[in-house]
Amino acid sequence: MGLFDKIKKIMSSEGCREAMRLSYKKHLSGARHGIWPKEYGTPSYWVGLYGALASRYKGYGISVGEREIWEELLPFLLMSEQDAPEALAEYVVYKERPNEAKVSWLKNLINNALQRLPYFENSYKPWLVTSAYCNMAWFNLLDEDIVKVMDKELFNQYSEDKSTMEEEEDVNFKGFKPGSEPDGFRGIEWGTYVSSLKDMEYIKTGETKFIKLYIYKRKGEDLRIGRAKLKNIIYFFWEGKLFAVSIHTKAFSNWSYLKKAIFQKFGKGFQKKKNKEYYEWEGKTTVMTMAYDETSREGHLFLRSVKISKQKEVYF
Repeated sequence: MGLFDKIKKIMSSEGCREAMRLSYKKHLSGARHGIWPKEYGTPSYWVGLYGALASRYKGYGISVGEREIWEELLPFLLMSEQDAPEALAEYVVYKERPNEAKVSWLKNLINNALQRLPYFENSYKPWLVTSAYCNMAWFNLLDEDIVKVMDKELFNQYSEDKSTMEEEEDVNFKGFKPGSEPDGFRGIEWGTYVSSLKDMEYIKTGETKFIKLYIYKRKGEDLRIGRAKLKNIIYFFWEGKLFAVSIHTKAFSNWSYLKKAIFQKFGKGFQKKKNKEYYEWEGKTTVMTMAYDETSREGHLFLRSVKISKQKEVYF
């Protein structure tokens, strides 16, 4: 086999699997022979899994903390010693070369493992909550019923943490943080005519007895804000001019990330009821609201133009 063929094999999905298997065996042997330290009672194969994943990150020059690696390993630690190494190898392929991974097989193993997790046992809650909040790559492979349980735990943890925090800001303040008030969204100012925007794609027309809004989405839109994965971003045009933008999330973890990013950029806004996830910002140019529905597990961020809102009122 020539050098090119060797490099090609190493870089292939099968090369990735084989590298993970060898790394696992090396660390497993080290754990069994006392070369690699482990806490009393920790299964040797757990150390093998940890060493294999940590070495993979190190090989790419990626710095990941010990706790983060253990949290990412959660579903694999719940698998049998026979299944876990192969599942972890396939997981790394899924992260690095997703089109070449055995996704159905991996998804089935991960979901079966997590279904055995005692979700409400206190010793597992920190792992469960952090894994959901950090959106591990395997989170995208979970069945809906498991996601709901994790979301519930994350929401409960958030509620407990929030109840212990002292209020540091004026709860009656509805404005934006100084200098942060937006005049549109992602470089498109309120009032911009849709005819001048070449990357807008028409979706539908929203029409009532008194108003007609044209609804668009943006081609190639980045569906992320901070670390939040967004469900969609919708643009509303009235009389051909950009009037409002609506941003949607699914799952409490994504809502949490979105809220964190918005609070950092615009301030905490105004929360009328402390037990309800609903926030308002009122500025001279823009009004913004943000809310989360625990039942549907959906969140939204809505921005609208103050000026065009007044024009609509005069129009009617």
